[in-house]
Amino acid sequence: MKNIFLSVLLASAMSVSIAKADVYQQLSSGDIAQIKRAAQTMYAGNENSRENADVLAEILVTKYKDNIDTEIDTLSWACKTLASTSDGRYRALLKKIADSDVHSKLRKYAKKSYRKLPKETNDPFQQGTVELNTLAEQEVTRVASKAKIIPKANLTATQRKLFAIAKGDLRSIKSLAQDIYERKAVDTEIGDALSEYLLLNYAKAPEFQADTLAWICRSFGKTDQGRYKQVMKVVYKGTNHHKIRSRARDAYLDLSDADDYYQKGQVDFDEIVNKFKA
Repeated sequence: MKNIFLSVLLASAMSVSIAKADVYQQLSSGDIAQIKRAAQTMYAGNENSRENADVLAEILVTKYKDNIDTEIDTLSWACKTLASTSDGRYRALLKKIADSDVHSKLRKYAKKSYRKLPKETNDPFQQGTVELNTLAEQEVTRVASKAKIIPKANLTATQRKLFAIAKGDLRSIKSLAQDIYERKAVDTEIGDALSEYLLLNYAKAPEFQADTLAWICRSFGKTDQGRYKQVMKVVYKGTNHHKIRSRARDAYLDLSDADDYYQKGQVDFDEIVNKFKA
């Protein structure tokens, strides 16, 4: 009986530890679907700590003015979850959203939520309390460190660039895009790989990744490579991120028509990584 009791205690402790890690990692991911799952977990009473609530509040205050339809449900859950903390720290933020001109559903949940919180607090939540980009970058580093892949020593410069793109190395990808922007030219092999990366990520890009994707679009607009015109059209019509949409639309308008447009799937990142890794 004692052993069974100890096993239950250990299992309970492990589940709490896992829940804490999962919620924080989901909030840090920048992915709107994961953020929603984290908010629902917290609303159910699991790991609804001030640390996690502050991250959720920062996400809410950062995103609510964008009024993006696909994010409204998640942000509404954020309002409900912050109310479930019973912490007046979040009342002013929720009231601000309730009094704004954002989506009616979000306003409704913000209004219901702020009314459930105490009116008096000496420590109201302030925007900037949490640095979301830093959290997201740390999460990317955490994930990448689990499967660190290095290139072969004898790769050419182009092969190293392709390997970096295939691996999703954001710093290298952004640097490549900026170089293309400065040179106003892109090699087809690199341009195709950047197009594939863009098409794989534009639809649900978290904030920390959006700047890099916007740079790819911006750089293509400076080239004479009409091959990527339709990629720009797909991206600006399909992204929810205003910066990516703006850069992709500008590039689409700047690029000429072509006879041979890039099509998603023409570059295989798994094949590149397996071929070039050490």
